[in-house]
Amino acid sequence: MKTCLILAIVAGAPAVSLDEAQVQVADIIVTGNRNVSTDRIMNFIPIRPGNEYCRDQLKDLLLQADQKIIDSRMFRKVVPQIKDLPDGRVNVYFNVQEYPKLIEDIIYMNANHISKKELAELTRLQIGMPLDPVSNKRAAYAIKDHLQKQGRHFANVVLEEGGDPGDKRVVFNITEGRVVRVGDVRFVGNHTPATGQRLRAQINSGAGGQFIPAMIDCDVLKLEEYYKGNGFLDARVSRELIFKDDFRSMNVIFHIHEGRKCRIEKVLLQGVQNVPKAEVTSVVRAKAGDYYKDSVAMADVRKITDYYGWRGRKAYVKKELYFPEPDLVRVVYEVEEAPPVKVGQIIIAGNERTRDDVIRKVIQLYPGQFLLYPQLKLAERNLARLGIFNVDPEQGIRPKLTVLESDGDFKDILVQVQEAPTGSLKFGAGFNSNGQLVVSMSLEERNFDPHRFPTHVADIREGRAFRGGGKTLRLDLFRLTAPGSLDVLRWYVK
Repeated sequence: MKTCLILAIVAGAPAVSLDEAQVQVADIIVTGNRNVSTDRIMNFIPIRPGNEYCRDQLKDLLLQADQKIIDSRMFRKVVPQIKDLPDGRVNVYFNVQEYPKLIEDIIYMNANHISKKELAELTRLQIGMPLDPVSNKRAAYAIKDHLQKQGRHFANVVLEEGGDPGDKRVVFNITEGRVVRVGDVRFVGNHTPATGQRLRAQINSGAGGQFIPAMIDCDVLKLEEYYKGNGFLDARVSRELIFKDDFRSMNVIFHIHEGRKCRIEKVLLQGVQNVPKAEVTSVVRAKAGDYYKDSVAMADVRKITDYYGWRGRKAYVKKELYFPEPDLVRVVYEVEEAPPVKVGQIIIAGNERTRDDVIRKVIQLYPGQFLLYPQLKLAERNLARLGIFNVDPEQGIRPKLTVLESDGDFKDILVQVQEAPTGSLKFGAGFNSNGQLVVSMSLEERNFDPHRFPTHVADIREGRAFRGGGKTLRLDLFRLTAPGSLDVLRWYVK
Protein backbone atom coordinates (compact mmCIF):
# COMPACT_ATOMS: atom_id res chain seq x y z
CA MET A 1 0.00 0.00 0.00
CA LYS A 2 2.78 2.40 0.91
CA THR A 3 4.78 1.27 -2.13
CA CYS A 4 1.95 2.23 -4.46
CA LEU A 5 1.64 5.70 -2.93
CA ILE A 6 5.40 6.29 -3.15
CA LEU A 7 5.47 5.21 -6.81
CA ALA A 8 2.69 7.65 -7.59
CA ILE A 9 4.47 10.52 -5.86
CA VAL A 10 7.88 9.81 -7.44
CA ALA A 11 6.35 9.54 -10.89
CA GLY A 12 4.79 12.97 -10.45
CA ALA A 13 1.28 11.57 -10.84
CA PRO A 14 -1.65 13.47 -9.38
CA ALA A 15 -2.66 12.47 -5.87
CA VAL A 16 -4.89 9.38 -5.81
CA SER A 17 -6.61 7.50 -3.04
CA LEU A 18 -5.28 4.14 -1.92
CA ASP A 19 -8.32 2.39 -3.43
CA GLU A 20 -7.56 3.93 -6.85
CA ALA A 21 -3.83 3.15 -6.60
CA GLN A 22 -4.27 -0.60 -6.22
CA VAL A 23 -6.20 -3.49 -7.71
CA GLN A 24 -7.28 -6.83 -6.33
CA VAL A 25 -6.42 -10.07 -8.13
CA ALA A 26 -9.57 -12.12 -8.63
CA ASP A 27 -7.98 -15.24 -10.12
CA ILE A 28 -4.79 -16.62 -11.74
CA ILE A 29 -5.49 -18.69 -14.85
CA VAL A 30 -2.90 -20.93 -16.53
CA THR A 31 -3.63 -22.15 -20.06
CA GLY A 32 -1.81 -24.27 -22.63
CA ASN A 33 -0.28 -26.81 -20.22
CA ARG A 34 -0.90 -30.49 -20.94
CA ASN A 35 2.03 -32.38 -19.42
CA VAL A 36 2.96 -30.02 -16.55
CA SER A 37 0.39 -29.54 -13.78
CA THR A 38 -1.03 -26.11 -12.96
CA ASP A 39 -0.01 -26.54 -9.31
CA ARG A 40 3.62 -26.97 -10.39
CA ILE A 41 3.47 -23.82 -12.50
CA MET A 42 1.88 -21.89 -9.62
CA ASN A 43 5.06 -22.50 -7.59
CA PHE A 44 6.84 -20.05 -9.92
CA ILE A 45 4.19 -17.32 -9.61
CA PRO A 46 4.52 -14.93 -6.62
CA ILE A 47 1.00 -13.49 -7.16
CA ARG A 48 -1.95 -14.84 -5.18
CA PRO A 49 -5.73 -14.44 -5.69
CA GLY A 50 -7.33 -12.06 -3.22
CA ASN A 51 -4.16 -9.99 -2.71
CA GLU A 52 -4.05 -6.32 -3.63
CA TYR A 53 -1.25 -4.77 -5.71
CA CYS A 54 -0.61 -1.46 -7.40
CA ARG A 55 -0.35 -1.83 -11.17
CA ASP A 56 3.38 -1.15 -11.43
CA GLN A 57 4.07 -3.73 -8.73
CA LEU A 58 1.79 -6.27 -10.46
CA LYS A 59 3.63 -5.80 -13.78
CA ASP A 60 6.99 -6.37 -12.05
CA LEU A 61 5.70 -9.58 -10.45
CA LEU A 62 4.45 -10.77 -13.84
CA LEU A 63 7.90 -10.29 -15.34
CA GLN A 64 9.50 -12.16 -12.43
CA ALA A 65 7.10 -15.08 -12.82
CA ASP A 66 7.63 -15.12 -16.61
CA GLN A 67 11.42 -15.39 -16.14
CA LYS A 68 11.14 -18.12 -13.47
CA ILE A 69 8.85 -20.23 -15.66
CA ILE A 70 11.20 -19.90 -18.66
CA ASP A 71 14.23 -20.72 -16.47
CA SER A 72 12.53 -23.96 -15.40
CA ARG A 73 13.17 -25.18 -19.00
CA MET A 74 9.73 -26.81 -19.09
CA PHE A 75 8.18 -24.44 -21.61
CA ARG A 76 9.15 -22.96 -24.95
CA LYS A 77 7.22 -19.72 -24.47
CA VAL A 78 5.17 -17.90 -21.80
CA VAL A 79 2.75 -15.01 -22.41
CA PRO A 80 1.56 -13.25 -19.22
CA GLN A 81 -1.44 -10.93 -19.38
CA ILE A 82 -3.65 -8.82 -17.10
CA LYS A 83 -7.38 -8.44 -17.89
CA ASP A 84 -9.67 -5.99 -16.10
CA LEU A 85 -13.03 -7.21 -14.79
CA PRO A 86 -16.23 -5.13 -14.62
CA ASP A 87 -16.11 -5.04 -10.80
CA GLY A 88 -12.69 -3.33 -10.78
CA ARG A 89 -10.71 -6.48 -10.04
CA VAL A 90 -8.30 -8.18 -12.48
CA ASN A 91 -7.56 -11.68 -13.71
CA VAL A 92 -3.96 -12.69 -14.36
CA TYR A 93 -3.36 -15.10 -17.28
CA PHE A 94 -0.29 -17.19 -18.09
CA ASN A 95 -0.50 -18.81 -21.52
CA VAL A 96 2.30 -21.38 -21.73
CA GLN A 97 3.55 -23.23 -24.79
CA GLU A 98 5.02 -26.64 -24.04
CA TYR A 99 7.65 -28.49 -26.00
CA PRO A 100 6.13 -31.12 -28.31
CA LYS A 101 7.76 -34.15 -26.66
CA LEU A 102 9.00 -35.37 -23.28
CA ILE A 103 12.38 -37.06 -22.87
CA GLU A 104 11.84 -40.82 -22.79
CA ASP A 105 15.49 -41.85 -22.52
CA ILE A 106 18.97 -40.30 -22.16
CA ILE A 107 21.97 -42.19 -23.57
CA TYR A 108 25.64 -41.27 -23.20
CA MET A 109 27.62 -43.35 -25.71
CA ASN A 110 31.36 -44.09 -25.23
CA ALA A 111 31.66 -42.23 -21.90
CA ASN A 112 34.53 -44.19 -20.34
CA HIS A 113 36.23 -41.60 -18.14
CA ILE A 114 33.27 -39.64 -16.85
CA SER A 115 30.52 -41.05 -14.61
CA LYS A 116 26.80 -40.95 -15.29
CA LYS A 117 26.38 -38.83 -12.16
CA GLU A 118 28.83 -36.24 -13.50
CA LEU A 119 27.11 -36.27 -16.89
CA ALA A 120 23.70 -35.73 -15.30
CA GLU A 121 25.05 -32.77 -13.31
CA LEU A 122 26.61 -31.28 -16.46
CA THR A 123 23.58 -31.66 -18.71
CA ARG A 124 20.83 -31.14 -16.09
CA LEU A 125 18.62 -33.46 -18.14
CA GLN A 126 16.15 -35.93 -16.67
CA ILE A 127 13.77 -38.48 -18.13
CA GLY A 128 10.27 -36.97 -18.22
CA MET A 129 11.45 -33.41 -18.82
CA PRO A 130 10.20 -31.53 -21.90
CA LEU A 131 12.57 -32.15 -24.81
CA ASP A 132 14.23 -28.84 -25.68
CA PRO A 133 16.63 -29.06 -28.65
CA VAL A 134 18.44 -25.86 -27.64
CA SER A 135 19.10 -27.16 -24.10
CA ASN A 136 20.29 -30.50 -25.49
CA LYS A 137 22.80 -28.79 -27.81
CA ARG A 138 23.99 -26.70 -24.90
CA ALA A 139 24.41 -29.90 -22.85
CA ALA A 140 26.58 -31.43 -25.58
CA TYR A 141 28.86 -28.40 -25.45
CA ALA A 142 29.02 -28.65 -21.62
CA ILE A 143 30.25 -32.27 -21.85
CA LYS A 144 32.88 -31.32 -24.43
CA ASP A 145 34.07 -28.36 -22.38
CA HIS A 146 34.35 -30.53 -19.26
CA LEU A 147 36.48 -33.12 -21.07
CA GLN A 148 38.78 -30.46 -22.51
CA LYS A 149 39.29 -29.01 -19.04
CA GLN A 150 40.56 -32.48 -18.07
CA GLY A 151 43.25 -32.15 -20.73
CA ARG A 152 41.42 -34.08 -23.48
CA HIS A 153 42.01 -31.43 -26.10
CA PHE A 154 40.53 -33.42 -29.01
CA ALA A 155 37.30 -34.35 -27.21
CA ASN A 156 34.11 -34.01 -29.21
CA VAL A 157 30.41 -34.63 -28.55
CA VAL A 158 27.79 -35.21 -31.25
CA LEU A 159 24.10 -34.89 -30.42
CA GLU A 160 22.73 -37.79 -32.48
CA GLU A 161 19.16 -37.53 -31.15
CA GLY A 162 17.43 -34.73 -29.29
CA GLY A 163 18.25 -31.91 -31.68
CA ASP A 164 14.84 -31.91 -33.37
CA PRO A 165 11.49 -31.10 -31.69
CA GLY A 166 10.03 -34.46 -32.79
CA ASP A 167 12.72 -36.60 -31.10
CA LYS A 168 11.86 -38.74 -28.09
CA ARG A 169 15.36 -39.63 -26.89
CA VAL A 170 18.50 -37.63 -26.17
CA VAL A 171 21.60 -39.45 -27.41
CA PHE A 172 25.14 -38.08 -26.98
CA ASN A 173 27.96 -39.76 -28.94
CA ILE A 174 31.09 -38.85 -26.97
CA THR A 175 34.63 -38.97 -28.34
CA GLU A 176 36.82 -38.48 -25.29
CA GLY A 177 40.20 -38.48 -26.97
CA ARG A 178 43.55 -38.89 -25.22
CA VAL A 179 44.85 -36.66 -22.49
CA VAL A 180 47.32 -34.24 -24.11
CA ARG A 181 50.23 -33.19 -21.93
CA VAL A 182 52.66 -30.31 -22.05
CA GLY A 183 56.03 -31.52 -23.30
CA ASP A 184 58.18 -28.41 -22.89
CA VAL A 185 57.73 -24.74 -22.02
CA ARG A 186 60.06 -22.18 -23.58
CA PHE A 187 60.35 -18.39 -23.58
CA VAL A 188 61.56 -16.40 -26.58
CA GLY A 189 62.46 -12.71 -26.51
CA ASN A 190 63.06 -12.37 -22.78
CA HIS A 191 66.19 -10.39 -22.04
CA THR A 192 65.49 -8.48 -18.82
CA PRO A 193 64.61 -8.67 -16.01
CA ALA A 194 63.87 -12.37 -15.83
CA THR A 195 65.46 -15.66 -16.75
CA GLY A 196 63.35 -18.55 -17.96
CA GLN A 197 63.40 -19.99 -14.45
CA ARG A 198 61.95 -16.80 -13.00
CA LEU A 199 59.27 -16.65 -15.69
CA ARG A 200 58.29 -20.29 -15.05
CA ALA A 201 57.55 -19.29 -11.46
CA GLN A 202 54.90 -16.83 -12.73
CA ILE A 203 52.81 -19.37 -14.67
CA ASN A 204 50.74 -22.47 -13.90
CA SER A 205 51.57 -24.49 -17.04
CA GLY A 206 54.54 -26.81 -16.73
CA ALA A 207 56.21 -29.74 -18.45
CA GLY A 208 54.27 -32.96 -17.83
CA GLY A 209 51.06 -31.21 -16.88
CA GLN A 210 47.77 -31.49 -18.73
CA PHE A 211 47.31 -29.23 -21.74
CA ILE A 212 44.47 -26.84 -20.90
CA PRO A 213 44.20 -23.95 -23.39
CA ALA A 214 42.42 -21.66 -20.92
CA MET A 215 45.28 -22.10 -18.44
CA ILE A 216 47.87 -21.17 -21.07
CA ASP A 217 45.87 -18.09 -22.08
CA CYS A 218 45.80 -17.11 -18.40
CA ASP A 219 49.57 -17.60 -18.25
CA VAL A 220 49.95 -15.10 -21.13
CA LEU A 221 48.16 -12.49 -19.00
CA LYS A 222 50.24 -13.35 -15.94
CA LEU A 223 53.49 -12.86 -17.86
CA GLU A 224 52.29 -9.50 -19.18
CA GLU A 225 51.34 -8.43 -15.64
CA TYR A 226 54.77 -9.52 -14.39
CA TYR A 227 56.60 -7.40 -16.97
CA LYS A 228 54.32 -4.39 -16.52
CA GLY A 229 54.73 -4.66 -12.77
CA ASN A 230 58.48 -4.32 -13.32
CA GLY A 231 58.29 -1.19 -15.44
CA PHE A 232 57.88 -2.70 -18.93
CA LEU A 233 54.54 -1.03 -19.47
CA ASP A 234 54.45 -1.80 -23.23
CA ALA A 235 55.21 -5.51 -22.78
CA ARG A 236 53.23 -7.93 -24.94
CA VAL A 237 53.15 -11.74 -24.73
CA SER A 238 51.75 -14.30 -27.19
CA ARG A 239 51.85 -18.10 -27.20
CA GLU A 240 52.64 -20.70 -29.86
CA LEU A 241 51.52 -24.34 -29.60
CA ILE A 242 53.47 -27.09 -31.40
CA PHE A 243 51.96 -30.58 -31.28
CA LYS A 244 54.22 -33.59 -31.52
CA ASP A 245 53.67 -36.24 -34.17
CA ASP A 246 51.69 -38.57 -31.89
CA PHE A 247 49.44 -35.70 -30.70
CA ARG A 248 49.88 -36.93 -27.12
CA SER A 249 51.96 -33.94 -26.09
CA MET A 250 52.79 -30.47 -27.29
CA ASN A 251 55.34 -27.75 -26.65
CA VAL A 252 54.39 -24.25 -25.53
CA ILE A 253 56.45 -21.26 -26.64
CA PHE A 254 55.76 -17.88 -25.07
CA HIS A 255 56.89 -15.06 -27.37
CA ILE A 256 57.77 -11.97 -25.31
CA HIS A 257 58.07 -8.44 -26.57
CA GLU A 258 59.48 -6.59 -23.58
CA GLY A 259 59.49 -3.05 -24.94
CA ARG A 260 61.31 -0.29 -23.08
CA LYS A 261 61.51 -0.01 -19.33
CA CYS A 262 59.95 3.17 -17.98
CA ARG A 263 61.48 5.52 -15.42
CA ILE A 264 59.36 7.68 -13.15
CA GLU A 265 59.33 11.29 -14.34
CA LYS A 266 57.66 12.62 -11.17
CA VAL A 267 55.29 11.55 -8.39
CA LEU A 268 52.30 13.75 -7.62
CA LEU A 269 49.91 13.66 -4.67
CA GLN A 270 46.53 15.28 -5.31
CA GLY A 271 43.51 15.89 -3.08
CA VAL A 272 45.31 16.11 0.28
CA GLN A 273 43.60 18.87 2.28
CA ASN A 274 42.92 17.96 5.91
CA VAL A 275 46.25 16.41 6.89
CA PRO A 276 49.83 17.70 6.43
CA LYS A 277 50.81 16.93 2.84
CA ALA A 278 54.47 16.58 3.77
CA GLU A 279 53.63 13.75 6.17
CA VAL A 280 51.64 11.90 3.53
CA THR A 281 54.45 12.39 1.01
CA SER A 282 56.91 10.87 3.49
CA VAL A 283 55.18 7.45 3.31
CA VAL A 284 55.44 7.32 -0.50
CA ARG A 285 58.31 5.13 -1.75
CA ALA A 286 58.05 5.72 -5.50
CA LYS A 287 60.63 8.36 -6.44
CA ALA A 288 61.45 10.34 -9.57
CA GLY A 289 64.28 8.70 -11.51
CA ASP A 290 63.53 5.17 -10.26
CA TYR A 291 62.33 2.46 -12.60
CA TYR A 292 58.57 2.07 -12.24
CA LYS A 293 57.41 -1.00 -10.27
CA ASP A 294 53.73 -1.69 -9.86
CA SER A 295 54.31 -3.44 -6.52
CA VAL A 296 55.87 -0.24 -5.12
CA ALA A 297 53.02 1.92 -6.44
CA MET A 298 50.34 -0.36 -5.00
CA ALA A 299 52.19 -0.44 -1.68
CA ASP A 300 52.08 3.37 -1.71
CA VAL A 301 48.31 3.26 -2.19
CA ARG A 302 47.99 1.04 0.89
CA LYS A 303 50.35 3.20 2.94
CA ILE A 304 48.48 6.40 2.12
CA THR A 305 45.18 4.70 2.95
CA ASP A 306 46.59 3.42 6.26
CA TYR A 307 48.04 6.84 7.08
CA TYR A 308 44.56 8.33 6.96
CA GLY A 309 43.01 5.28 8.63
CA TRP A 310 45.21 5.46 11.73
CA ARG A 311 44.14 9.09 12.09
CA GLY A 312 40.45 8.24 12.11
CA ARG A 313 39.83 9.19 8.50
CA LYS A 314 38.88 7.11 5.50
CA ALA A 315 40.59 7.94 2.23
CA TYR A 316 39.91 6.59 -1.24
CA VAL A 317 43.26 6.48 -3.04
CA LYS A 318 43.54 5.85 -6.78
CA LYS A 319 46.73 5.41 -8.79
CA GLU A 320 46.88 7.00 -12.25
CA LEU A 321 49.69 6.69 -14.81
CA TYR A 322 50.50 9.28 -17.48
CA PHE A 323 53.16 9.10 -20.20
CA PRO A 324 54.69 12.47 -21.07
CA GLU A 325 57.39 10.71 -23.14
CA PRO A 326 57.76 7.13 -24.43
CA ASP A 327 60.23 6.05 -21.71
CA LEU A 328 58.79 8.14 -18.85
CA VAL A 329 55.78 7.63 -16.61
CA ARG A 330 54.18 10.16 -14.29
CA VAL A 331 52.64 8.58 -11.18
CA VAL A 332 49.69 10.44 -9.67
CA TYR A 333 48.02 9.40 -6.42
CA GLU A 334 44.54 10.91 -6.29
CA VAL A 335 43.15 11.10 -2.75
CA GLU A 336 39.49 11.56 -1.89
CA GLU A 337 39.21 12.37 1.81
CA ALA A 338 36.26 11.48 4.03
CA PRO A 339 35.53 13.10 7.43
CA PRO A 340 36.40 11.22 10.64
CA VAL A 341 33.69 9.05 12.18
CA LYS A 342 33.15 7.26 15.48
CA VAL A 343 32.23 3.67 16.24
CA GLY A 344 28.51 3.10 16.73
CA GLN A 345 27.11 -0.29 17.69
CA ILE A 346 29.14 -3.50 17.43
CA ILE A 347 26.88 -6.11 15.82
CA ILE A 348 28.11 -9.70 16.04
CA ALA A 349 26.67 -12.44 13.81
CA GLY A 350 27.41 -16.13 13.25
CA ASN A 351 28.53 -17.04 16.79
CA GLU A 352 26.15 -19.76 17.85
CA ARG A 353 28.33 -20.94 20.76
CA THR A 354 31.07 -18.34 21.29
CA ARG A 355 30.11 -15.58 23.72
CA ASP A 356 29.95 -12.01 22.41
CA ASP A 357 32.33 -10.76 25.09
CA VAL A 358 35.05 -13.16 23.88
CA ILE A 359 34.87 -11.61 20.40
CA ARG A 360 34.66 -8.02 21.71
CA LYS A 361 37.78 -8.57 23.81
CA VAL A 362 39.73 -9.66 20.73
CA ILE A 363 38.62 -6.94 18.30
CA GLN A 364 39.14 -4.10 20.86
CA LEU A 365 36.62 -1.74 19.27
CA TYR A 366 34.33 0.25 21.54
CA PRO A 367 31.29 2.46 20.81
CA GLY A 368 32.17 6.13 20.87
CA GLN A 369 35.87 5.82 19.95
CA PHE A 370 37.19 7.25 16.70
CA LEU A 371 37.10 4.57 14.01
CA LEU A 372 40.64 3.60 12.99
CA TYR A 373 40.17 1.69 9.74
CA PRO A 374 43.42 -0.36 9.81
CA GLN A 375 42.29 -1.69 13.17
CA LEU A 376 39.54 -3.59 11.37
CA LYS A 377 42.11 -5.71 9.51
CA LEU A 378 44.05 -6.33 12.71
CA ALA A 379 40.85 -7.44 14.41
CA GLU A 380 40.12 -9.87 11.56
CA ARG A 381 43.59 -11.41 11.86
CA ASN A 382 43.30 -11.69 15.65
CA LEU A 383 39.94 -13.46 15.36
CA ALA A 384 41.40 -15.88 12.81
CA ARG A 385 44.32 -16.67 15.15
CA LEU A 386 41.93 -17.89 17.86
CA GLY A 387 41.51 -21.11 15.89
CA ILE A 388 37.79 -21.35 16.68
CA PHE A 389 36.45 -19.80 13.44
CA ASN A 390 36.56 -21.15 9.89
CA VAL A 391 39.31 -19.74 7.67
CA ASP A 392 39.39 -20.85 4.02
CA PRO A 393 41.09 -18.32 1.68
CA GLU A 394 40.07 -20.24 -1.46
CA GLN A 395 36.38 -20.02 -0.51
CA GLY A 396 36.69 -16.50 0.88
CA ILE A 397 35.68 -17.68 4.36
CA ARG A 398 37.22 -15.80 7.28
CA PRO A 399 36.20 -13.55 10.17
CA LYS A 400 35.12 -10.27 8.62
CA LEU A 401 34.47 -6.75 9.96
CA THR A 402 32.33 -4.46 7.81
CA VAL A 403 31.55 -0.79 8.32
CA LEU A 404 27.82 -0.31 7.76
CA GLU A 405 27.38 2.84 5.74
CA SER A 406 24.92 5.39 7.15
CA ASP A 407 24.53 9.14 7.49
CA GLY A 408 25.94 10.81 10.56
CA ASP A 409 29.12 10.76 12.61
CA PHE A 410 28.68 7.19 13.94
CA LYS A 411 29.18 4.01 11.92
CA ASP A 412 28.01 0.59 13.12
CA ILE A 413 30.44 -2.33 12.75
CA LEU A 414 29.20 -5.76 11.64
CA VAL A 415 31.37 -8.64 12.85
CA GLN A 416 30.73 -11.86 10.90
CA VAL A 417 32.21 -15.19 11.96
CA GLN A 418 31.62 -18.83 11.08
CA GLU A 419 32.38 -21.22 13.89
CA ALA A 420 34.64 -24.19 13.23
CA PRO A 421 34.75 -27.57 15.01
CA THR A 422 36.93 -27.01 18.08
CA GLY A 423 37.05 -30.41 19.78
CA SER A 424 39.55 -33.12 18.86
CA LEU A 425 40.61 -36.52 20.13
CA LYS A 426 44.31 -37.20 19.55
CA PHE A 427 46.30 -40.43 19.63
CA GLY A 428 50.08 -40.45 19.69
CA ALA A 429 52.91 -42.98 19.65
CA GLY A 430 56.67 -42.52 19.52
CA PHE A 431 59.97 -42.88 21.32
CA ASN A 432 61.32 -40.50 23.97
CA SER A 433 64.96 -39.45 24.37
CA ASN A 434 65.63 -42.60 26.43
CA GLY A 435 64.44 -44.86 23.65
CA GLN A 436 61.25 -45.79 25.47
CA LEU A 437 57.97 -46.28 23.63
CA VAL A 438 55.36 -43.67 24.62
CA VAL A 439 51.64 -44.09 23.78
CA SER A 440 49.14 -41.36 24.64
CA MET A 441 45.56 -40.26 24.08
CA SER A 442 44.30 -36.73 24.77
CA LEU A 443 41.16 -34.67 24.34
CA GLU A 444 41.40 -30.99 23.36
CA GLU A 445 38.73 -28.28 23.24
CA ARG A 446 39.83 -24.87 21.89
CA ASN A 447 36.65 -22.99 22.78
CA PHE A 448 36.18 -24.13 26.37
CA ASP A 449 33.90 -22.35 28.86
CA PRO A 450 34.04 -23.80 32.39
CA HIS A 451 30.96 -21.82 33.44
CA ARG A 452 28.55 -22.90 30.70
CA PHE A 453 26.87 -25.90 32.33
CA PRO A 454 24.22 -27.77 30.30
CA THR A 455 20.64 -26.83 31.14
CA HIS A 456 19.06 -29.23 28.68
CA VAL A 457 19.97 -32.43 26.87
CA ALA A 458 20.04 -30.42 23.62
CA ASP A 459 22.98 -28.36 24.98
CA ILE A 460 25.08 -31.54 25.03
CA ARG A 461 23.76 -32.96 21.77
CA GLU A 462 24.29 -29.68 19.86
CA GLY A 463 27.70 -28.94 21.39
CA ARG A 464 26.84 -25.84 23.43
CA ALA A 465 27.73 -27.28 26.86
CA PHE A 466 31.11 -26.07 28.20
CA ARG A 467 31.81 -24.24 24.93
CA GLY A 468 32.03 -20.57 23.94
CA GLY A 469 34.59 -19.11 26.35
CA GLY A 470 37.57 -19.02 23.99
CA LYS A 471 39.81 -20.98 26.39
CA THR A 472 41.76 -24.14 25.58
CA LEU A 473 41.20 -27.30 27.62
CA ARG A 474 43.60 -30.21 27.21
CA LEU A 475 42.76 -33.46 28.92
CA ASP A 476 45.40 -36.22 28.80
CA LEU A 477 43.31 -39.38 29.18
CA PHE A 478 46.37 -41.60 29.55
CA ARG A 479 50.11 -41.62 28.82
CA LEU A 480 51.80 -45.03 28.80
CA THR A 481 55.60 -45.25 28.81
CA ALA A 482 57.14 -48.69 28.33
CA PRO A 483 58.00 -50.80 30.25
CA GLY A 484 55.09 -49.90 32.59
CA SER A 485 54.72 -46.25 33.66
CA LEU A 486 51.10 -45.01 33.28
CA ASP A 487 49.81 -41.48 33.86
CA VAL A 488 46.03 -41.00 33.84
CA LEU A 489 43.81 -37.88 33.63
CA ARG A 490 46.08 -34.89 33.60
CA TRP A 491 44.52 -31.64 32.41
CA TYR A 492 45.09 -27.92 32.06
CA VAL A 493 43.20 -24.86 30.91
CA LYS A 494 44.70 -21.73 29.34
